[in-house]
Amino acid sequence: MVSSVSIEQRGECLPQYVLCTKTLSNANTKPSLLKRRLESKHAEKKNKNQSYFERLGENAKRQRLDKAGQFHSKEDWSSKSII
Repeated sequence: MVSSVSIEQRGECLPQYVLCTKTLSNANTKPSLLKRRLESKHAEKKNKNQSYFERLGENAKRQRLDKAGQFHSKEDWSSKSII
């Protein structure tokens, strides 16, 4: 099961959890810890098939991240719009 992708942030490759887009430490990418996170924080997704997680991973790689490694929220975009 693919539940994290590697993203580049300030020249450093970091793992990012695809379900909640949180940047993880390398220690938290152990399969047992990723499985525990899936079952505890995203229990409704634990029965999804492999292709679902692969699609999320591909989408996560295409998204623009802010300096903290988080996805921009809609509020961020609207507050920075050009008038």
